[in-house]
Amino acid sequence: MPGPDDVTLAKAFLMHKMYWYGYLSGRHTSVDNLKKGCPLLTRPHIPDAVKELIRDGLLRRKPTSYGEQVCAVANTKGYGYANIYEREAKLPELEYGKPSGSVPKVIPLTPEELRALGRVHKKEPMRH
Repeated sequence: MPGPDDVTLAKAFLMHKMYWYGYLSGRHTSVDNLKKGCPLLTRPHIPDAVKELIRDGLLRRKPTSYGEQVCAVANTKGYGYANIYEREAKLPELEYGKPSGSVPKVIPLTPEELRALGRVHKKEPMRH
């Protein structure tokens, strides 16, 4: 079975990197930094991959006074690209966008506990 083409692998690397480092929803990184850590065979395809990901709406531009920045959009298509890279790099596949575990529910305080807390937190007048 043939693997993904070079540009697809570059897109997969970029989406994995953006999700892994949390460059989502406004947290951004420089376009120049996107090549860092990229496999050497994939590196020449990064500029084309960035253009295609922006065109597809998976990366969003953020113009700043210190250069062009991008952030990723949380999207199932983007998660699919990230998983392609993880399979190719033989990394464990992560389930981006899904809760990492169940959150334990907090037992509500009883009225007696709430009254006791109210007494503890009320300031008593200072005595001189």
